[in-house]
Amino acid sequence: MNPVLLGVLVLVPRAAARAQQRNHAALGERRITVDESGVCVETAHTLSRTRWSALSRYVETRRLFVLFSADKQAACLICVPKRSADGSDRSEPLRALLDAHLVRAGDPRR
Repeated sequence: MNPVLLGVLVLVPRAAARAQQRNHAALGERRITVDESGVCVETAHTLSRTRWSALSRYVETRRLFVLFSADKQAACLICVPKRSADGSDRSEPLRALLDAHLVRAGDPRR
């Protein structure tokens, strides 16, 4: 395999992830609220509300729920951690709320 191509495939995604992490760190603490109306992400400087109708599906990882935009042209996604700030696992009630409003990616029932 071409060393340049290998470098691009390995290094570029990692560099992009580090840049995104720095951007999030610069915003400071985030407060994420998930309720019957949708998802609200609040920082010291911004407030973003996303209604359920603007989201299409979600994927569950070991540490996160990743919510995807319903608009195929949008690059919108929301990452919601399973653990709250106090360290308690909130995955069961959160999973139930997500299942009530979104399709779980890879779920053959929907």
